[in-house]
Amino acid sequence: ELLVNHPLNKISRWNSGNTYFQMTTGSLVRDNKILCETSLGYKMDDLLTSYINYFLLKQQNAKDP
Repeated sequence: ELLVNHPLNKISRWNSGNTYFQMTTGSLVRDNKILCETSLGYKMDDLLTSYINYFLLKQQNAKDP
């Protein structure tokens, strides 16, 4: 069951540690922090980083003829 959907362009930052994954959406003025306790936070970090890098590369390739 999907509880909430956060568009990729609304994610402002994220990080992880040995026991957590944290993601912040919104802006510096008004943000929403999501903290998940997990031993797999690094995998979420890697997944999100790879996903964003993929879209940035795709966007860059679309600009270059």
